[in-house]
Amino acid sequence: REREREGGRGREKGREREEEREEERETEKERKRERERERGKERDLQLSRCVSVRTTVAFFLEERQQLFLKFSCPIPELKRGGGGVLLAGLRNWRSAKLYFFLLPTPSFK
Repeated sequence: REREREGGRGREKGREREEEREEERETEKERKRERERERGKERDLQLSRCVSVRTTVAFFLEERQQLFLKFSCPIPELKRGGGGVLLAGLRNWRSAKLYFFLLPTPSFK
């Protein structure tokens, strides 16, 4: 009978430990999400700064209906495309277009 009682207590402890572990996992996930959010904000800031201040060339290719920007500062999210650097993974797409229209239009030769 004594052993049975011990076994029951052990099971309870195991369950408690499992619950604690589960909670830890949840908080860790939450922290990770928070970090991602912060990183995203930083990236957007960096990107807008580049688009507005450091853009060297910006041109619109009608046939591809894509906004191509050439940056003087490197951003990993930018994928190289034909005739420039294609803006990829840019969440604030509209503002990029706005910046584009504010820039002097380069002449095509």
